[in-house]
Amino acid sequence: MASHINEIAKETLIKLKERKLHPTPENYSEVFEECAKKAGVMSFNKARIEKYTNLLDDIYKQELKRKNIRTIDEFLMFLVSRLNRQVSRKYEDVYALLGLIIQQLSISKDKKIKELAQITQHRLSQAMDLETIYLLRVKWKELEKSYEDHEFLKKLEEFNIRAFLDFHTLIEKLIVMLKERSYEKQAELLLASLEPLFGESKEVEQFKQNLKDNPRLIARKEFAHEYCLMLQKKEAIDKYYIQKNLSFFNQHLENLNEMVSKLYDNSQEDVKFINTLTKDENGNVQINFDTLKDKLLYANEQIAQIKTQIQATSDDEQREQWNLAQELKKLDENYKLYVVNYALCFFKINNIEHIINTYGLDSFKTISEKFKKILKDLCKNTAEIWILDESSYLVILPGKNLESAQIFTEQALKLIDDYKFIYKEEIVKLALSSSCIEKKEFPEGDILKELIQKSLL
Repeated sequence: MASHINEIAKETLIKLKERKLHPTPENYSEVFEECAKKAGVMSFNKARIEKYTNLLDDIYKQELKRKNIRTIDEFLMFLVSRLNRQVSRKYEDVYALLGLIIQQLSISKDKKIKELAQITQHRLSQAMDLETIYLLRVKWKELEKSYEDHEFLKKLEEFNIRAFLDFHTLIEKLIVMLKERSYEKQAELLLASLEPLFGESKEVEQFKQNLKDNPRLIARKEFAHEYCLMLQKKEAIDKYYIQKNLSFFNQHLENLNEMVSKLYDNSQEDVKFINTLTKDENGNVQINFDTLKDKLLYANEQIAQIKTQIQATSDDEQREQWNLAQELKKLDENYKLYVVNYALCFFKINNIEHIINTYGLDSFKTISEKFKKILKDLCKNTAEIWILDESSYLVILPGKNLESAQIFTEQALKLIDDYKFIYKEEIVKLALSSSCIEKKEFPEGDILKELIQKSLL
């Protein structure tokens, strides 16, 4: 082996001479490696390079295969170069990652984080000095200490928000709460509270419609006062309705009580009559049949009267008629005491049977509802509309004379005539009759009776 090495050394010297190279260590080593490789002998440098190469990762091994590394110096230069490139790439990747993070923070919805992130993004670079890095770190540390806003968390707890996972979760919860507290939600509750239990008021209905169309009216300074006025109006309507009906029921209950009292008195007389009867020697009681029949018939008559009275109490139409009679009675008293005139307008759909038979009951109900609405819209707050039966309507105009009643009647008839009732592309014609009267014409008579008779002429 030694002789073989000596031969390689001699050949090396010959080649150096042939190539006119000085026998420096570098030149000698390079040519020696060449001759050894040709002779199939691994040199010391080659062995050391291979030994250290085997200690490297596969990535470095693959890269070394693509390079012609002949000396330990070249091997070391490769490692140094590779290490420098790795450190440089690592710093580049770290700065790229930091830049991405800061960019995302700069579009944060949190004002404090956003402002500080924008400052950091402006100053972040590989060339920034240690002082800049220190100052930025101090600012982020200060934000870290002050970010726990206990006052803010305390305010959230007032709304029953004690924990949330992230910013979006908090916003979603707040949006739900805002919807629950929205003008629309508040308006919905207020509208429900303004619904009258019994009567109706155009003023209240108009207020409700305005609030429904524009819930933001709640934000107006005057709204609370206006809403309270509507509540009072609604309560007054309900109280008036209740008072009228209480009066009706009170009168009927008094009549019923009187009838029951008479029935009781009659039954007591019958008991006394029975006690006066005597038995004969066989224990039999003799009684006149006609007398017994009369007593039974009288009792049945009283029971029938009580039954009729009870039925009248539960009849809505009779209650309406009674309320109308009471209203007219009150107006008559005002006329007698203070000479306050009033007028009545009467409207009747005469061809009701024809409409029902030809177009159906639902069509007539639609016509009737529209008829009533037209009259109600005309009445506003200065008149009252009363339904006498399914086809007859009465309008009371307090403080008005016959001329005003005639103007009102003409307006109503024109509006009804202008409105086209259509059934399957066929216009439904209404046969209407109307009349009007004032109290001054009949100061002592029944003005309603006179009005109805006048409409029949």
